[in-house]
Amino acid sequence: MQKIIRCTKEEEKRLYEQLIAGKEESLHKLLEQWMPKVLQIGKKYIKTTDPKELSDIIQEGNMGVFLALQQLLGSKQRIDFEKELTNAATSAMDGYVRKTMADADMDQSLLVKAALVYEAQKFLAEQLQRLPSTEELSQYTKITEYELEDILAMMEKK
Repeated sequence: MQKIIRCTKEEEKRLYEQLIAGKEESLHKLLEQWMPKVLQIGKKYIKTTDPKELSDIIQEGNMGVFLALQQLLGSKQRIDFEKELTNAATSAMDGYVRKTMADADMDQSLLVKAALVYEAQKFLAEQLQRLPSTEELSQYTKITEYELEDILAMMEKK
């Protein structure tokens, strides 16, 4: 990032004009100009996410800017570039964070269900004096047989 030669506002404005006129080399120069901006935007996620994820979040923000620049290339659209690209970076970062959190929640939910199934299996085995069937486990835990089969298969692998 330290090697990036920052453009003046006038140079950046000229690059935006070249971009919407269809000059692809302006896209790469603008993407480079946006890297420090994306880093600044990404710093707001430091408190809400695992610090190890920050580089992935920044990468997603840069990808959001790249895709937005690609859409603008040759478009002849006169827009508020700062606002549009900031929104693209933020949207990409937010999407990544939401997906990561959803994945973590799903993993946690799966662990809780696996623990429930394990305890239910143990309890029912004592009651029935044999291993319970998937149907019996399903009735007891209120987890569908289909999902139970997946959970039991996962438990066998571990």
